Amino acid sequence: MNKFNRSYSLVITNTDQVTVTYIRPPFTVEFEVYRNSFSSANIASFRIYNLAPATRSQILKDQYDFGSVRPIAF
Repeated sequence: MNKFNRSYSLVITNTDQVTVTYIRPPFTVEFEVYRNSFSSANIASFRIYNLAPATRSQILKDQYDFGSVRPIAF
């Protein structure tokens, strides 16, 4: 894992339409973005390390729930 000392924030809207913006440095974020060349949606994967249990429970999403879509801005 490379660390580039970049400035970032991860904004997640949870299922209650409440925006969580607590995820800023010094947290470690590992991410991958898969861009498609066709009209399908792009896929991204984010791994966030050392979050507090309260923040973790706010952004938790069931991996088998394909019907709910939540906006994420990185």
